[in-house]
Amino acid sequence: MTNISNELPLPGNPAVPDRLARNVIEALLDEPVTGVSAHRFYAIFDLVALGIFALLAWSLTRAALAVRRATPVRHRMRSAAAAAIRALAGIVMALAPGLAGAGWASSWLWSPDLTLTLVVFGSLLLITAVLRAAWLVRSKRHIQLPSLDLPAEPMPLAPEREAVSR
Repeated sequence: MTNISNELPLPGNPAVPDRLARNVIEALLDEPVTGVSAHRFYAIFDLVALGIFALLAWSLTRAALAVRRATPVRHRMRSAAAAAIRALAGIVMALAPGLAGAGWASSWLWSPDLTLTLVVFGSLLLITAVLRAAWLVRSKRHIQLPSLDLPAEPMPLAPEREAVSR
């Protein structure tokens, strides 16, 4: 009950104390529960969190592969800006629970699932930003194509070709 009795101002949040009390009374009277139930709210929350986690894990995997394969950077300034934005967003997300309200202790007490989600998402963003920055440092500025040193004179044909062509 402690976990769902916080007062987060989210639309449809079943944790508003008034709604929680009504849901308990309706459940005790064997009446249908009105509004969004806690199960439905957390099912939606978990699906959204899982989707965001999958996207962040995919981005992290792509960044690790880019560093490992040393693929060339096509748009250096755009990639640097994206890495900086990821780092800033990661820092804000990872530190948000501690900076909001009464600090880290209350965040872990009143909404541990949301706090853990924000810390994990922020950490994934920070790790991805570090990998992208390492990729930028490691990759070369321009793609080096092998030089084609062609001889000034055409190459002679093979002897069997010369006999056929005459």
